[in-house]
Amino acid sequence: MTALERKGKPIQYLRATIASWVGNLLGALIFAGCFTYLTDVLAEEPFKSGTIQLVTKEIVDQKWHVIFLRAIPCGWLVTFSMLLGTQNHDGISKALALHLPFFVATAASMPHLVKFMYLGLTAMMLGAPMSVGMFFGKCLLPITLGNTIGGAVFTGAYSWWVHVYCADEKAGKGVGGFGGIRLENGDD
Repeated sequence: MTALERKGKPIQYLRATIASWVGNLLGALIFAGCFTYLTDVLAEEPFKSGTIQLVTKEIVDQKWHVIFLRAIPCGWLVTFSMLLGTQNHDGISKALALHLPFFVATAASMPHLVKFMYLGLTAMMLGAPMSVGMFFGKCLLPITLGNTIGGAVFTGAYSWWVHVYCADEKAGKGVGGFGGIRLENGDD
């Protein structure tokens, strides 16, 4: 939203994105290495073979464009859940708004970046047929791009259009609503 409102410089957004991405990758590496691999949490069957099979089925055996296209709705659902979570005031509504889109993304096997940062690293440590190059090129790259497009276009651009662009258009015309419908929350 702040980028679409032109608040800040592009280099600031790029730095924040890179810091977030690298931080998530380092966190996934530490968690996969220290708390999963070294503690033998997934060393026994069926956990070891199940993790390897999941990553093989979802990443290794899939084509790049399939991973990318499946990551787009996941990015939308994740950012949509965050948007819905901020729009509700009571705890039950927030919980439903946050968890339902995540549940749909998980049930539909849509790849989320942080999930596959952890699962990909864990599966490689357990012996999955995935190299470091494949991990970055076929796992992280298409999921990063797909999640970013899904979140930016389907949630970010829409939110900008509804809350910024339409508000600016109304202010310029002196109109108090959008198509006769008031968008304000009535706290004025």
